Amino acid sequence: MKLRHLDRWNDERRRAAARYAAQLTGINGGVLTEVAAWAEPAFHLYVVRVPDRDRAREFLQEHGVSTGIHYPVPVHLQEACANLGLGVGSFPVAERLASEIVSLPMFAGITDSEVDRVCETLQEWVCVEATPDR
Repeated sequence: MKLRHLDRWNDERRRAAARYAAQLTGINGGVLTEVAAWAEPAFHLYVVRVPDRDRAREFLQEHGVSTGIHYPVPVHLQEACANLGLGVGSFPVAERLASEIVSLPMFAGITDSEVDRVCETLQEWVCVEATPDR
Protein backbone atom coordinates (compact mmCIF):
# COMPACT_ATOMS: atom_id res chain seq x y z
CA MET A 1 0.00 0.00 0.00
CA LYS A 2 2.75 2.47 0.91
CA LEU A 3 5.11 1.33 -1.84
CA ARG A 4 3.31 3.47 -4.41
CA HIS A 5 4.39 6.57 -2.42
CA LEU A 6 8.06 5.61 -2.19
CA ASP A 7 9.36 7.61 -5.17
CA ARG A 8 7.59 10.77 -4.01
CA TRP A 9 8.78 10.30 -0.43
CA ASN A 10 12.35 9.76 -1.57
CA ASP A 11 12.13 12.89 -3.73
CA GLU A 12 10.85 14.86 -0.71
CA ARG A 13 13.78 13.64 1.38
CA ARG A 14 16.26 14.50 -1.39
CA ARG A 15 14.78 18.00 -1.61
CA ALA A 16 15.10 18.43 2.15
CA ALA A 17 18.67 17.11 2.09
CA ALA A 18 19.60 19.58 -0.66
CA ARG A 19 18.12 22.39 1.43
CA TYR A 20 20.07 21.25 4.49
CA ALA A 21 23.28 21.08 2.44
CA ALA A 22 22.75 24.52 0.91
CA GLN A 23 22.25 26.13 4.31
CA LEU A 24 24.82 24.20 6.31
CA THR A 25 27.72 24.06 3.86
CA GLY A 26 30.65 25.84 5.43
CA ILE A 27 29.12 25.99 8.90
CA ASN A 28 31.94 26.54 11.39
CA GLY A 29 33.04 23.23 12.86
CA GLY A 30 30.34 21.20 11.11
CA VAL A 31 30.90 18.62 8.44
CA LEU A 32 28.26 17.37 6.03
CA THR A 33 28.13 13.93 4.50
CA GLU A 34 29.61 13.89 1.03
CA VAL A 35 27.57 12.29 -1.70
CA ALA A 36 29.23 10.87 -4.80
CA ALA A 37 28.14 12.54 -8.03
CA TRP A 38 26.81 9.24 -9.38
CA ALA A 39 24.78 8.42 -6.26
CA GLU A 40 21.11 9.08 -5.62
CA PRO A 41 20.65 8.46 -1.89
CA ALA A 42 17.21 8.15 -0.32
CA PHE A 43 18.29 10.15 2.76
CA HIS A 44 16.55 7.96 5.29
CA LEU A 45 18.69 9.97 7.73
CA TYR A 46 20.47 13.31 7.43
CA VAL A 47 23.61 12.99 9.51
CA VAL A 48 26.11 15.74 10.21
CA ARG A 49 29.20 16.05 12.38
CA VAL A 50 29.18 18.84 14.93
CA PRO A 51 31.55 20.05 17.62
CA ASP A 52 30.59 18.89 21.11
CA ARG A 53 27.69 16.81 19.85
CA ASP A 54 26.04 16.23 23.22
CA ARG A 55 25.93 19.92 24.09
CA ALA A 56 24.75 20.71 20.57
CA ARG A 57 21.90 18.21 20.99
CA GLU A 58 20.93 19.77 24.32
CA PHE A 59 20.89 23.23 22.73
CA LEU A 60 18.78 22.02 19.81
CA GLN A 61 16.36 20.22 22.14
CA GLU A 62 16.00 23.35 24.30
CA HIS A 63 15.04 25.18 21.11
CA GLY A 64 12.48 22.59 20.06
CA VAL A 65 14.58 20.64 17.57
CA SER A 66 14.70 16.88 18.08
CA THR A 67 17.80 14.99 16.99
CA GLY A 68 18.97 11.41 17.08
CA ILE A 69 22.11 9.36 17.35
CA HIS A 70 21.63 6.36 15.12
CA TYR A 71 25.09 4.81 15.23
CA PRO A 72 26.57 5.53 18.68
CA VAL A 73 28.92 2.53 18.76
CA PRO A 74 31.32 1.68 15.94
CA VAL A 75 30.85 -1.80 14.49
CA HIS A 76 34.15 -3.15 15.85
CA LEU A 77 33.09 -2.28 19.42
CA GLN A 78 29.67 -3.92 19.23
CA GLU A 79 29.06 -7.14 21.12
CA ALA A 80 28.50 -9.07 17.90
CA CYS A 81 32.12 -8.38 16.92
CA ALA A 82 33.68 -9.07 20.32
CA ASN A 83 35.23 -12.30 19.02
CA LEU A 84 37.42 -10.26 16.66
CA GLY A 85 39.38 -8.90 19.62
CA LEU A 86 39.26 -5.33 18.35
CA GLY A 87 39.11 -2.94 21.26
CA VAL A 88 39.04 0.79 21.76
CA GLY A 89 41.73 2.39 19.63
CA SER A 90 41.58 -0.22 16.85
CA PHE A 91 39.77 2.19 14.54
CA PRO A 92 40.27 5.65 16.04
CA VAL A 93 38.63 7.55 13.17
CA ALA A 94 35.43 5.50 13.42
CA GLU A 95 35.44 5.94 17.19
CA ARG A 96 35.86 9.71 16.92
CA LEU A 97 33.17 10.03 14.27
CA ALA A 98 30.73 7.97 16.36
CA SER A 99 31.05 10.62 19.07
CA GLU A 100 30.51 13.54 16.69
CA ILE A 101 27.59 12.56 14.47
CA VAL A 102 24.01 13.63 14.98
CA SER A 103 20.92 12.94 12.88
CA LEU A 104 18.85 15.99 12.06
CA PRO A 105 15.11 15.75 11.49
CA MET A 106 14.42 13.97 8.20
CA PHE A 107 11.17 12.50 6.99
CA ALA A 108 8.97 12.52 3.95
CA GLY A 109 6.87 15.64 4.16
CA ILE A 110 9.33 17.76 6.15
CA THR A 111 8.66 21.33 5.09
CA ASP A 112 11.11 23.95 3.91
CA SER A 113 10.29 26.04 6.98
CA GLU A 114 11.05 23.08 9.27
CA VAL A 115 14.42 22.52 7.58
CA ASP A 116 15.13 26.26 7.75
CA ARG A 117 14.37 26.30 11.48
CA VAL A 118 16.70 23.37 12.14
CA CYS A 119 19.47 25.06 10.15
CA GLU A 120 18.97 28.41 11.88
CA THR A 121 19.07 26.75 15.30
CA LEU A 122 22.17 24.72 14.44
CA GLN A 123 23.89 27.84 13.11
CA GLU A 124 22.95 29.65 16.32
CA TRP A 125 24.54 26.79 18.30
CA VAL A 126 27.76 27.12 16.33
CA CYS A 127 27.82 30.87 17.05
CA VAL A 128 27.23 30.22 20.77
CA GLU A 129 29.92 27.51 20.81
CA ALA A 130 32.41 29.80 19.03
CA THR A 131 31.98 32.58 21.62
CA PRO A 132 35.44 33.15 23.20
CA ASP A 133 34.24 33.02 26.83
CA ARG A 134 33.00 29.45 26.45
